[in-house]
Amino acid sequence: MDKNFHSFRGQENAADRALIRRCKKGDRAAFEQLFDRHREQLLKTLKKELPDNCPVDDAMQDIFVIFENAMS
Repeated sequence: MDKNFHSFRGQENAADRALIRRCKKGDRAAFEQLFDRHREQLLKTLKKELPDNCPVDDAMQDIFVIFENAMS
């Protein structure tokens, strides 16, 4: 892989870790920012992995609640 890609991923991971620390302190804005950063990839994965008759929006809401509980 490209050196710049690894550098970007390292910066992205560091930013996520910083947001997680803020989330654990109750920072709601950090929680929303972290979730928004990964929303599109999560949607793509859900659409790919879930059966056609499973509503992606419902699964996304469930994941949001699980994520929120894990951060508190």
